[in-house]
Amino acid sequence: MPYFEKRFQTPLNILIVDDSAIIRRVLQNTLSRHNDINVVAACENGQLALEAVKNHASIDMVLMDIEMPVMDGMTALPLILEVRPKLKVMIISTLSKPNATVTMEALRLGAVDYLPKPTAQETHDLSNFERDLLNKIRANFINDRVLLQDPLAASRAALSSASSTPKPSVTPEAVRPVITGSIYPSFPVHALAIGSSTGGPQALQTLFSAIAGQLKEWPIFITQHMPATFTGILAEQLSQTLGRKCIEAVHDGLVQPGGVYVAPGDYHMEVALQGGNLVTKINQNPQVNYCRPSVDAMMPSLIKFYGKNLLGVMLTGMGQDGMQGFKAMVQTGGTAIAQDKETSVVWGMPKAVAEAGICRQILPLQEIGSYLISVSRGAR
Repeated sequence: MPYFEKRFQTPLNILIVDDSAIIRRVLQNTLSRHNDINVVAACENGQLALEAVKNHASIDMVLMDIEMPVMDGMTALPLILEVRPKLKVMIISTLSKPNATVTMEALRLGAVDYLPKPTAQETHDLSNFERDLLNKIRANFINDRVLLQDPLAASRAALSSASSTPKPSVTPEAVRPVITGSIYPSFPVHALAIGSSTGGPQALQTLFSAIAGQLKEWPIFITQHMPATFTGILAEQLSQTLGRKCIEAVHDGLVQPGGVYVAPGDYHMEVALQGGNLVTKINQNPQVNYCRPSVDAMMPSLIKFYGKNLLGVMLTGMGQDGMQGFKAMVQTGGTAIAQDKETSVVWGMPKAVAEAGICRQILPLQEIGSYLISVSRGAR
C-alpha cells in the first residue's frame, strides 16, 4: 500500500515554522484536509518555534524553513533537539544550491528529512507536493502508529497490552527472514550497489566513514532518492568522508576501480559497455516506483555486467524501491544485505528486502562497514 494511502488512528501533531505567511497557509490548508494530521501551531521564526516546542509536549514533528528572521532554522534546530532529542524535524526550503547545502548540514545535525518548497507554478496545482509531504510525514511514524486501514489492529494491540501472559522471545530471524548458510557472499565481489532514501544521506556518511581507505578496487553505485541540486552536494560530502572522489554519474562516464557514482537527481543511472569500456549512462525514462532516480532502474544493468559478483546494500528509506532489483541480483548469485529496523530512520526499503528472504545479513548501520571490509578481504 502506498504511504500516501495510509492513515493513522491517532493524529500526528505538526508545528509549522516559516516566515512566509503564504507558505504557512499552503501547509496548513494542505494538512488540514487529512484527519490523521493536526496542525498544533504555525509560527514565523525559530525563536517562536523553540517556545512552542517547550510549551507543547504533544508535538510529533516540526516542519521548518531555513531562512527566517530573529532565529533561522539552522540556529533553531540544535536548540529544539536539545529540548526534545527525539522530536522529528523536517526541513522545507527553496531548492537553491545554497539552501541545499545548508539542508544537507541540517540532516547531519539531526533533521530527519527535507522537502523543497512548492514553486510559484506549483502553487496552482499542489497535488504532487501534497503527496510528497504526506508521504514523508507519515513514513516517519509508520512503524509506531496504528493504521486506520486495519480495523483489527487496535483491538489486537489492546488485547496484547492487557495480557499478563509472558510472551515468548522472538529472534530477529523469526520476523526478518535471512538466507540460510554462510553470512558472506558465495563468489568474489567486484562491485557494490547501494540504495537509500529517507535518512540515507546520514546513513551513507556513517557507512563511508567506516570504509574510508578500504574497498579501493570496487566501483560503488549509489541511488539515493534526492532532487537534482542535492545529489551533487551529497557526492561532494561523501568524497570528503571517504577520502576519494565521489561524483554524480554522467552520460558516457568511464567506470573505474574504486570509483563512486551517485545517480543524479531526476535521472536514472545505468551502466553499459562502450568501446570495450564500462561507462555510466543516465536517462529520464519514466519514474519507477514513483522514483527517479530509482534503485530498481539501476539494478538490471549492474546485474548484467557484474552478475554473481555484485553485492547490494539496502539502507534506510521509504517504500519498496529496489526490492525487485535485489531479488533479481540474488537469483543470479549476487549478495544482498539490509540495514536493520532499529537504526533505520524509515524501515521501508530495507524491510522489503529483508522480508523477501533474500538477505545474507540484516545489520545495524554501524556494522555494515566492517562486514563490507571483511568481504573485500576475502571472507566467504
